[in-house]
Amino acid sequence: MTGLSNSAVIYLTVMLSMIVALTVMLVPALFLKRCARCGKRNMLDATECKQCKKPFPADDGHKKSRQPRS
Repeated sequence: MTGLSNSAVIYLTVMLSMIVALTVMLVPALFLKRCARCGKRNMLDATECKQCKKPFPADDGHKKSRQPRS
């Protein structure tokens, strides 16, 4: 049994690099919201931008309370 060929190692290196790059670019969007005025990323629970102090709109539509079934 032989090891991986050079082309297989290169392929795996490129694929893993792409996965890491996409993760670095996309994951912050899941945990941070961007200010419409200045583009600064803020925590999801922020009420105003930490850079330009523009208030964020109320986010009541996403947090619906569960009604018990009768």
